Amino acid sequence: LVHLPSADDYVDAVKARVQTVIANCCDTDHEVGLILSGGLDSSTLAGLAAPQLATQERRLITASSVLPLGHQGTARDERAYMEAVCAAHPNIVP
Repeated sequence: LVHLPSADDYVDAVKARVQTVIANCCDTDHEVGLILSGGLDSSTLAGLAAPQLATQERRLITASSVLPLGHQGTARDERAYMEAVCAAHPNIVP
């Protein structure tokens, strides 16, 4: 069990570990990609990976599942959130 002095220390520790994992995943000669749903998890990973890849002039390839434009049913997708993540990072390829 880990005991840190403050809540901020826990946040910093988790962020450092996630950034390490992302760095390890991006350390490849191949394209890097992820499934971007627009939710908190995938948006966070994209938001952390894209700048890291951008420093190497590399892109982040994303795949998403959305409803057809003009869909009239009750189901909704998170297209607006996905578009916001992509707009914030020019090296993300939707």
